[in-house]
Amino acid sequence: MFVLKKEKSIVTVSNDSFAWLLQIGMYVIGAILITQKSLFFAELIAITQAAGTITTPIFWFSNTLADIYSSKEIRQEMMEFLQSEDSQKREDFHSVIDKVEMKNVTFLMENKREIGPNSFILEKGNTYAMIGKNGSGKSTIYAALMLANNKYRGEILINGKNIQHLKKEGYFSQISAVTQNIKLYNGSVIDNITGFSSDVNEEKLRKIKKLFINEQDDFFSKEISSLSGGQKQMVSIARALYKDASFLIMDEPFSALDKVMEEVVLDYLLKIDDKIVLLSLHHYDQLVLDRFNDVVIIGERL
Repeated sequence: MFVLKKEKSIVTVSNDSFAWLLQIGMYVIGAILITQKSLFFAELIAITQAAGTITTPIFWFSNTLADIYSSKEIRQEMMEFLQSEDSQKREDFHSVIDKVEMKNVTFLMENKREIGPNSFILEKGNTYAMIGKNGSGKSTIYAALMLANNKYRGEILINGKNIQHLKKEGYFSQISAVTQNIKLYNGSVIDNITGFSSDVNEEKLRKIKKLFINEQDDFFSKEISSLSGGQKQMVSIARALYKDASFLIMDEPFSALDKVMEEVVLDYLLKIDDKIVLLSLHHYDQLVLDRFNDVVIIGERL
């Protein structure tokens, strides 16, 4: 279970403070009773030691409640994900993604407008820029690849298998994603990058940390709530890279970054040669597009 450290630390401090106050209070009252000859010193020692049999289960219970409360947000998302999965109708999928194919896909929008048809092939070892005018369907395609939109005609194939026939947990284990709506969790920068894992790949983390050229070492211990929009986007990108899945998809990942950071991240991404890398771009020039292995144009040619 993921447990956020902020709530745990509050409970720990509260428990320790309560324990100290209880001990001090018992000794003060005991001292008064001893002076009045209503209590012997040996009895006071015995009483204070016996108090532990009462406080221990109380502290254990409060720590358990803290674990449950602090993981509420993540558990809720996990439950929604599992409850939406029809495990009887979907196929297990844990293979490295070598090929993604969109075959004559037309999306059905709420206003009865249709977007498409779109057809393209993405293959392992290549980087792709996806471009198109506003409203052309870039984010809609991204949502379909994230299993968040199944309102379309045509087929999306993953290693030749229909994406809608795959179990979500297996498919999601093979993709790393960056969305426009950045979703981070209460905790430190390093916790969010590593998914609050206690088993951290230090070598992988060391390489990813080099992307944060404007930050000091103490940046990674900062709370997420203290970061700027650009810093949060960098953490989101770093989290996707740390996951190291075989299909990396990013929907306008540079929107909150300055030109220097955009170039640093883009240079890193374009050197990846063992995955499928797909970037949806809004602002670009031909020099940038020429650095990709291929360009996927959505809608009318620009």
